[in-house]
Formats: sequence, structure tokens, C-alpha cells
Amino acid sequence: MRICAAQFRPVAGNIAINLAKHLELIDLAVAHRADLAYFPELSLTGYEPRLAKSLATNEGDSRLDRLQERSNAHSILVGVGLPITFESSVLIGMIWFSPKGPRRSYAKQQLHADELSFFVCGEGQLLLEAGAHTLAPAICYESLAPNHSDNAAKLGADIYLTSVAPHVHSLCDCKQEFVDVPERVHTVALLIQVAKKGTPLFCETAHLVSPYPIAALHHLVEHLADSLE
Repeated sequence: MRICAAQFRPVAGNIAINLAKHLELIDLAVAHRADLAYFPELSLTGYEPRLAKSLATNEGDSRLDRLQERSNAHSILVGVGLPITFESSVLIGMIWFSPKGPRRSYAKQQLHADELSFFVCGEGQLLLEAGAHTLAPAICYESLAPNHSDNAAKLGADIYLTSVAPHVHSLCDCKQEFVDVPERVHTVALLIQVAKKGTPLFCETAHLVSPYPIAALHHLVEHLADSLE
């Protein structure tokens, strides 16, 4: 299985521009023969908690149809981040597009204290099937909690897809957090984001943490692709 972890500098609150970038990176993932491409937390809007309520939508939003078309045309599983409406509140969500299948939503179940003023916790772990593998998505902070990956393993996941945004000086600590996870879910695809002063989050690096040769990870940044097999 070939996984692409994709990242770019989003334009705050501009779904149209960010969607166009997603499509470019999906095309690049396809060129690298990817089976799956996934994006970081709130990738379609940028990580903008104060704007989230006005930008929140759902999996049926017609603006997302082009992502479904790419998934259908190239038989690629795609996961993108955006705020999702939930009653009168907002979830930190991911929408997953399966080739010629229904769209599925996942919402961050464990929020950081700083997020509680803007979002509510999601419920339930989404599992995705891809070939012989079962994948569990995780969104940033919750993936640092061992009980999240433990639950994914209990549900049968063998690949854990996540992205995290540590302080620039704690990259090594961040990677270390995931060293033991493969004992539970076999493989972790880890996209590490770093915030530089005055700029949006961007991807510093990506890692595949696994003792098992069951996946290849490619890291896509704008028009650049580096193989991390």
C-alpha cells in the first residue's frame, strides 16, 4: 500500500483556493501511484478556530464534489480536514472520499483545552478499509493520548493515520511519542507540522513508524515530493 501525506500553506478561511491546492496535490499523489492521500487538521480552511463556525459545513457540500470525482477517477482514498456542523456546534472533522463509495466523516474525539471554546468532541472511531488493511484516522492532539491508538487497535486497525503540530523545538519528542504505537497498530503514518512565526502551519516532515513492511509513505509539499520509503 502506498500512502501520501500531503501539506501546503492554506489561505485562512478560503475554501476555494485551498480546495484547488488539494486537487493539485491529489494529482501529484496519483502520479506517485498512491492508494491513499491524506491532509492535516482543518486543511480546507486552515487552522482558524475563530472562523470555524462561519466556515463549517458537512460531507454533502457540493464544493467537495471535485474531491469525490478525483477519488472515483483514480481509485484513490482521500481524507481532507474541515470544520463540520453538529447541531448548533462545530466539530474538527475529516471527510473521507472512497472510490465510487459514500463519503464518510470523522470528528476529533479528544480536544485540546484551547479548542474547547470553539469546538465540541466527536464520538466514535472511523475505520477505513483499503485493500488488506484497516486504517484509523486521528487528528493531532488526540493521537498523543495512548487510549486513542489503543482503541483503534482493539477495533482492528493496522494503520494509524495522524498529523501533529508540536513546537518547533520538540520535533524529536513528538516522534518519540509514536515509537510504541506500532506495537498496537503495526504502522503509523505521521505528518509533523511546524508553525513558524507569522506563517500558517506547514509540514516540516513525515514519518512512517513501523517494524512491518506493509506501507510506503510519500511526503507531498506543494509541488515537491520526497520518497520516504
